[in-house]
Amino acid sequence: MFYKDISIRGALAKEHSRALEILESNIAEEAIPDAGIKKGDLFLKMRAPSRHGLNVGDELALDKL
Repeated sequence: MFYKDISIRGALAKEHSRALEILESNIAEEAIPDAGIKKGDLFLKMRAPSRHGLNVGDELALDKL
């Protein structure tokens, strides 16, 4: 089904996307053991759809920036 209204197409694409949106990134200045973060680690705060399929400890590969 093709929707002429661009806002509907955008909403549908976002709804069916598995894309991750990076909201924040930082380098840890100190360890946060409870979160498994070591000093110097890069950490990312992300937004993802509920069915993203990721689990804690999964590895992410970046194909392009």
